[in-house]
Amino acid sequence: MATVLPFLAVGVSASGPSSNRILNYQIRLTNASGVPVADGTLSLKLTMFTASAGGTQLYTACSADGSPTGTPTAVTATFSNGSSSILIGDPAITCASGSAAAMPGDLFNITAIYLGVTVAAA
Repeated sequence: MATVLPFLAVGVSASGPSSNRILNYQIRLTNASGVPVADGTLSLKLTMFTASAGGTQLYTACSADGSPTGTPTAVTATFSNGSSSILIGDPAITCASGSAAAMPGDLFNITAIYLGVTVAAA
């Protein structure tokens, strides 16, 4: 299952410890009946694109080679009551394979970014 969610980028200035380019992403997953997913871990591919379909990949949280635009691999996310929180861009993020990728400093210098989320059992 893949879902693309739009991010609208707005020019933002940061300084001090908050400028480390980490995005707190919170997700709530349910089944088709609206029941939260079971507690445990799921693998999530978190990839940002220039368009909702057919766009250019700008960034992925985990990649096969650890680069921001490498082949996307999955983050291992722990769910409780159907919810999880992931720090996208955190070098300590747990990847199912590959390595965490640092978020580029110029990532949000464009008008719109679309977050693709692919969910699979860990």
